[in-house]
Amino acid sequence: MRKQILVVDDDPLYHDLVRDVFDAQEIDVFAASDGSAALFLLRTHNPSLIISDFDMPGMNGMEFHSHLLKDRKTEHIPFVFMTGSSDESLSQYTKRYGLRLFDKSNLVGELMRLSDDLR
Repeated sequence: MRKQILVVDDDPLYHDLVRDVFDAQEIDVFAASDGSAALFLLRTHNPSLIISDFDMPGMNGMEFHSHLLKDRKTEHIPFVFMTGSSDESLSQYTKRYGLRLFDKSNLVGELMRLSDDLR
């Protein structure tokens, strides 16, 4: 069974970027535009990894991640934040939960290193 990645971002450009990087690795990428849509998709998908933006309308990335931690089906899924924000609360949150944080200004490089880790 092929690995799957869920990318959650309100900008479709990032969906395409993540998809382009992982297509070469034969990893399926599916996308959601916000945390609520991602929670809906997780009812029927079981990704190997979730990559989520922090700053999204409605439910931000930290709120989305906290929902995942409350559900036995999703609490174990590896999670990575990507952001263009320098919000200190996100930095503290990622340290508290041992999460990776990718800067969108160097996202392709970060994703390439991550793809090496997923092989």
